[in-house]
Amino acid sequence: MTGTCQLCGRYGPVELHHLIGGACRRKADRDGLVIFLCPGCHRLDPWAAHRSGETMRELRALGQRIWMERTGKGVRAFVKEYGKNYLGGEP
Repeated sequence: MTGTCQLCGRYGPVELHHLIGGACRRKADRDGLVIFLCPGCHRLDPWAAHRSGETMRELRALGQRIWMERTGKGVRAFVKEYGKNYLGGEP
């Protein structure tokens, strides 16, 4: 697929990345918590989502903020749905 990387803004090949993965991947699909990343930002470069813990934490927090904005619900509701608060602090 071709498009614009939602992390670096590069235009070219892009890959689907789930903002919340693992056991919650299907919920993330259902809730539209996916973005498109170039191969470098997704899996190849040192800062890539699948290589950098910091990038992964930032993207999970982004997914939580998007979910909360779309649903109008707060941190506690997100934790109930996804099992974890990615924004830090207590729910």
